[in-house]
Amino acid sequence: MAQREARRRVFQALAALALTAAITLGFRALPGVNASTVGFAYLLAVLAAASVFGLPEALLASLAAAAQYNFFFLPPLGTFTIDDPRNWIALVTFLITAVVASELSASARRQARAAEQRQREIAQLYELSRATLLAPPDEPAAAIERALVAIFAFDDVWLELPGRAPAPPGPFPQHWPLRVGQDEFGVLHIAKRESAPFDAPPLQAETGDAVAGLVAIALERARVQRERSRLEALRESEALKSALLDSVAHDLRTPLTSIKAAATALLDAEAQPGAAGAARAELLEAINEDCDYLNRIVQTVLDMARIEAGALQLKAAPVALADVLESAIARARLAPRRFDLQLAPGLPLLAGDGPLLSQALTELLANAAAYSAPESLVRITAEARAGEARIAIRDQGPGIAPDRLPRIFDRFYRGPEARRARPGGLGMGLAIARGIVQAHGGRLEASSAPGQGSCFQITLPVPHPGTEHGNANPDRR
Repeated sequence: MAQREARRRVFQALAALALTAAITLGFRALPGVNASTVGFAYLLAVLAAASVFGLPEALLASLAAAAQYNFFFLPPLGTFTIDDPRNWIALVTFLITAVVASELSASARRQARAAEQRQREIAQLYELSRATLLAPPDEPAAAIERALVAIFAFDDVWLELPGRAPAPPGPFPQHWPLRVGQDEFGVLHIAKRESAPFDAPPLQAETGDAVAGLVAIALERARVQRERSRLEALRESEALKSALLDSVAHDLRTPLTSIKAAATALLDAEAQPGAAGAARAELLEAINEDCDYLNRIVQTVLDMARIEAGALQLKAAPVALADVLESAIARARLAPRRFDLQLAPGLPLLAGDGPLLSQALTELLANAAAYSAPESLVRITAEARAGEARIAIRDQGPGIAPDRLPRIFDRFYRGPEARRARPGGLGMGLAIARGIVQAHGGRLEASSAPGQGSCFQITLPVPHPGTEHGNANPDRR
């Protein structure tokens, strides 16, 4: 860098000398030239050197112009003797002009460079503000360091923050504290890039303060965002816990009351000889059904917890879609008159967990049966196309309002129509079905219109398109 600067100054000095030499050669070639005219030409050369190059080159040009003016154009010619003392005015004029013009030019250049530097710094600060806004809240420090290196051409940047690893080896000549208000929570370390332009100054104090302020604000904003996300997650978790407890408590109270009443009746019957056997059997059946209901509630809660925790483990194996549907229909306890099963011929085998797929379909079938009239029909169709298996379940219920349709897969969500049609229930069946389908790499979508029923469609990938599973009865009622 120093050698390049020295070469530049030498080139400028030679250019200043060449300019005065060109004036001398030009006027020497003209006969009868006026000495005053030559003096003005030399004066312009000195002004040009002062304006373009600076004071050292202007002084050199003034000395060269005075010497050439004296030797070639002032009598006695061919000597450095000045016959007329007034001609000393020319030399003094050249020198004064060189000093004044070069100082004015240098001042103008300094102001121009300062203005350009301020403009460049403003643009860099603007770019930095944009980069800090886009910094991820989870790890903003690394993104901000990369942005500073790219925008300001630093060799290296290190943000010293609590909990971060020690700074990498290497000199960091500039340091700026990171403050929010009066609290200092870190330090910005900067190393200037060696390959930066030779006239690029180190980071100025005002610019460094502005950069450190932007970085501090970005880090504080990221911290606040993380804290807000954590608080929102806690609030959501508490809300889910409250909803789960309310729903479970509500659904447990009814069967427990029934079990308690049946057990009390049985105890009373034991105390009374000759109690009717039919009444006893009916009470035991009620207890058994309520225990099954309680077991389903517990299993539903456990299934939802496994899906939310990402702990749902699939036991993938070749699965026949017809077998899965038949198992789901049996588990949903749909009477033969309640469903219409239509299977396209040549359905492929799926690679999935048969019991879990059956559970998802059972939730959808039970939902369709619960929210439609007892005599209405539930249509079940299955087909394969474009490397996917599609299962559609359509009911003839009242349908779902458009504003509630996007929320039906949310945990614990039950619209007013659902609460009226089915007072019991946790509101987790559809969420569990969607979680199981997504775990198989598929999609569960719903469409509905008020008064026209609802349709739930499962789309599952087919890993082995060439493997087919024939169905003896592709169209059954």
